[in-house]
Amino acid sequence: VYKRQTDTWSDFAREAGAGMVVHGTYALTGGELRIDAAFSDAESGTLLRAMEPVSGDVASPMEVVEALQPRLLGALAMEFDPGLSPYVDQVLHSPTDAAAREFARGAGLYLVDEEFAAATASFLRAHELDPAFYSALVMAYWAGMNDRTANGLGRLDSIRSILARHQSELTLYEQVLLRGWRARESGDLEGMIQQYQEACTMAPGEKACFNLGRNLYAELNDPGRAIQVLTTRLTPEPGWMRGWRGYWNALAQAELVAGEYGMALSTARRGRELNPESSVFEDLVLRALAALGRVEEGFSFLQDTLTHAWGGFGEVASDFGDALLLFQETAEARRAWAMSAEWYG
Repeated sequence: VYKRQTDTWSDFAREAGAGMVVHGTYALTGGELRIDAAFSDAESGTLLRAMEPVSGDVASPMEVVEALQPRLLGALAMEFDPGLSPYVDQVLHSPTDAAAREFARGAGLYLVDEEFAAATASFLRAHELDPAFYSALVMAYWAGMNDRTANGLGRLDSIRSILARHQSELTLYEQVLLRGWRARESGDLEGMIQQYQEACTMAPGEKACFNLGRNLYAELNDPGRAIQVLTTRLTPEPGWMRGWRGYWNALAQAELVAGEYGMALSTARRGRELNPESSVFEDLVLRALAALGRVEEGFSFLQDTLTHAWGGFGEVASDFGDALLLFQETAEARRAWAMSAEWYG
């Protein structure tokens, strides 16, 4: 029987493109429903993990299923990243399918398109679809921090107050973030950094680590620690930050402030490769070249680059002139400003 099951799993896996299959049994004993679940490698049939059985009232079977969901999702996550194992028991709620889809849409708007107002609205809809899905509110707050409109800033207090009223229903990670946001709003930057540090330790690779790194250089003028966090507590290349403009921008900025100009140049070039439509990395490449004294290389890059800035070539050339002046290249700075003025003319 088991062989026939694994053959079926393999067929389903090939059709769905899945690598794992969740399977199990359920039993009724009097008024109690018991579910035993496990998951296996779909192709070989190898059992990867068996779950502790979950029981409940047969009159409310979905409550039993919902109790199993977070355990199962946490265990599956461990198969992809063993570093998540200490946090599996902290999963408090598994969202509905509709809420999860809206959450994923919001994540794309936030991290890829950088449409912060639309992302915030999408995360709020995810919470509306599933009022117990407080992680969606957490992401709504992250996105809302970047929406500098009056409407965007106004929503932050509302989101934070809802989270504060439901602290017992938040994960430990989310509770720490809430304390960090309170510290930020009260002007306690050291307190905010302390909370972000705790959250980053609890969940390396998550957004708290990015905000920790960014604020270390942007708010506390500590680019060395910022670089350490951004390069050791986050793994952008294989992860969700791979193409995220914010990560590569923050890292290059910190490296420039720290005087690590060669590293900044490499980071800016990688960011530009992943975001060819963004002029941010053109500016960063030119600033790094100016800092390294590679002036003619900078002018060649400037003239050969199709910029996407609002001001086009003129804006990027002007910024290059500013960078050259900063590094005592006065005559070359005038040359860059003249090119900018000619373009605008």
